[in-house]
Amino acid sequence: MRSLADKGWEKAPSIKFSPFRGLLVLIGIIWLLATIWLLNYYWENSGWKAESNPNQLVDGHYQLDRAEAAGYGLGLSLRSINNGTDPAIVELLNLRLARRSGSVGEQAQAVQLIRQDIQADDNEEYRAIWAPVLACSESGCDNGVYLQTAATLAAEHPRWVGHAMIIEANDWYLAKKSGDSIGAAAAVARLDKLVRTYGSPELKSRWSALEACGGTCPLFEELGLEFMSEAVKN
Repeated sequence: MRSLADKGWEKAPSIKFSPFRGLLVLIGIIWLLATIWLLNYYWENSGWKAESNPNQLVDGHYQLDRAEAAGYGLGLSLRSINNGTDPAIVELLNLRLARRSGSVGEQAQAVQLIRQDIQADDNEEYRAIWAPVLACSESGCDNGVYLQTAATLAAEHPRWVGHAMIIEANDWYLAKKSGDSIGAAAAVARLDKLVRTYGSPELKSRWSALEACGGTCPLFEELGLEFMSEAVKN
């Protein structure tokens, strides 16, 4: 029998796999995986994920796309919060709860957390937002101070649905306070649409109570703040 060599076939050259070449391949694989991970991390946390998928959930929270935010008359800030909730609003509402039913120590701790955040941010505009709250934190703030401060903080990131609801609730409060019935009706209509479209069952329950009050019952401000406390979780 004739061998392969006799038939004119050449044996395939052997591939030498040196340790150095193996190291280069390993480094290349690690670099590729790291690049994919970084791109995915940026996509998930930059806020652009919600932009490419309008009004979709981002880390459990809805974000309005630019067109819908504009339709509600909201700002178009691209500043993003990873989980859709500004911790400053939570701290503000926690301070209110501490002032109402917490111990002296809990009240002092709530104020201290806010002061630490202000110091860490080191921004004059941010200090100005908190100034009315800190001015009355010892004696007790009116509900209007909490309502307007929550809305001001929410306006920094207006495209998050929970923030948009807080802004609209405060617009309703201000319109009722100034006797602007047309403005109040418009705020209620926008807020109702947001809640019906994006609200959780708990938030819808809060909204029903606030809407039933109609801005005229004695508990309107209290109900408004309770609504905001739920909206910030939405």
